[in-house]
Amino acid sequence: MKSAIIALILPLYLTACAGADTDASRALTAPDVTAYTSAQQVQAAAELEGCSCPMLEEMMRDYCVMRDQSRALQGKKPTCTARAK
Repeated sequence: MKSAIIALILPLYLTACAGADTDASRALTAPDVTAYTSAQQVQAAAELEGCSCPMLEEMMRDYCVMRDQSRALQGKKPTCTARAK
């Protein structure tokens, strides 16, 4: 009796997972990248250079790489990593 119940319930669990691997579930979406004006970028650079904030500078570099990765997913050219080379 116990094995008959398991035999009836098990296919329900397996079919519930079958629909999870669809094209929509595998689609890669890129977040929108906020565009900053040249003036905003110059101001941010001046503020970073004006203080001793090594951790903040490291986090900004990491953020820049993530922005470039997002741009690449959208078919756009990188901006930060292109300057670093």
